[in-house]
Amino acid sequence: MAEEKLYRYELSCDGGLEDILIDELRQCLGKRVSGLREERGEVGRVFFDYEGSPRHLLALECAGGVSSIVLEMHDITVGDPGLEKIRHRLAKLPLTSMGRMARIAAEEIDVEGYRLRVRQRGAHRFSVTDTEAAVRKALAESGLSPSENGFDLELRLQKRRAQLKLSLRHRGRSGPVESEGLGSASIAAIIRMLDLDESDDTVLIQGRSDAALAAKRVCQGRVVCTSMRRPVRPTQHVIVSHPDHLPLGAGTMTTAIVVIGDQEMAQTGVQTGVSRLTQA
Repeated sequence: MAEEKLYRYELSCDGGLEDILIDELRQCLGKRVSGLREERGEVGRVFFDYEGSPRHLLALECAGGVSSIVLEMHDITVGDPGLEKIRHRLAKLPLTSMGRMARIAAEEIDVEGYRLRVRQRGAHRFSVTDTEAAVRKALAESGLSPSENGFDLELRLQKRRAQLKLSLRHRGRSGPVESEGLGSASIAAIIRMLDLDESDDTVLIQGRSDAALAAKRVCQGRVVCTSMRRPVRPTQHVIVSHPDHLPLGAGTMTTAIVVIGDQEMAQTGVQTGVSRLTQA
């Protein structure tokens, strides 16, 4: 039996940045992308077919999430027959193709294990808990068991349509933007939207070090990042400082991106950073 190939993908981003993500996708992959469709919302989603290496998708800076769509199911009824249809379809998965693809994102993947998220919307007569139990039963029938290092799977059931996705990159938020700041994909999209390049200098006030590194990769210019938090790991090619001690003298900068934090940080770090920048 021929091995089933996985050519359908989904990219995700913060809502409102879909056009920037599509522009990067088309610029990097051009005519190799087909069947492009987008869904706009709080989380923007871009669907398309692509037969090239997933490595090129993982190189996209503006994509917060990169997933392969393993299965698509239609006409899922709201009762038990619909749930049974999902379980039946999931009992036979293209595990060889899934393993090959997952290893591109993480070489140490456990191809006999899985992690699972279930998202459900619609007037179904079965609960999310029921759906998750059915999915786990089907995955067990495919020879998979729960594992922190296993396939990163998400079942998304929306009304009469369901998808099983294999996540190659999942940058879930640890909290709301107001308290945690914008992620690297969103900052990369803003830098791209502003059309900044190596001739531009950027100050990222109350930014995260991973976001500053993404900004550096996109624009190739100088990036100064101020933060109330100590970086988790050392950064290269990006200057990180406390808002009270901006490493700036006299001169000009092209862009200052202010990432609003919670109330305390907004009253201290952000205002201090903007004030210091204005004085400089």
